[in-house]
Amino acid sequence: MTKLLLDNGNIQKYDKMGWMPLHFSVKLGYAEIVKMLLIKDRSTAYKADNKGRTALHVAARHGRVNLMRELISICPGCCELVDKKGRNVLHHALKSKNRNAVRLVLRKPSLGNLINEKDKNGNTPFLL
Repeated sequence: MTKLLLDNGNIQKYDKMGWMPLHFSVKLGYAEIVKMLLIKDRSTAYKADNKGRTALHVAARHGRVNLMRELISICPGCCELVDKKGRNVLHHALKSKNRNAVRLVLRKPSLGNLINEKDKNGNTPFLL
């Protein structure tokens, strides 16, 4: 199925929720498929669903630490993106209650600024 998607260029097609194959692959934890999709078109990592969530937000929300690392290394700019509620990747990692996901974000010096960023309700990640 993945080969079909890659060969036909359908990796930017989305469903009614705005999810593309990358969102689904991240949620389900399919690391090899995520790599293949990013190699084909890394811009998909910057595309958001109807709620403004990128694949990195989905990975953080589901505690997919290995996929968070992959997305951050290949597409470092996606770390700065926020969803429609103004929540960044650290907000989502904390929602997952996965210590390793939170630890990954907190230990990356380039992501240190995320700890103080407020969502649209004025909540920093740790106030959630």
